[in-house]
Amino acid sequence: MVLKEIFEVAGILLIDKGDMVQKGYGWMLKAPVKQTKMRFLFF
Repeated sequence: MVLKEIFEVAGILLIDKGDMVQKGYGWMLKAPVKQTKMRFLFF
């Protein structure tokens, strides 16, 4: 997924209060940050 798609899905899931949804939401937002950091480290 590209960042634009991730943020679109995040906007939809933000209002869902389910525990597992919120856990997945957090993971979904953390994953691209880790990848971006790795890209900058190896640049």
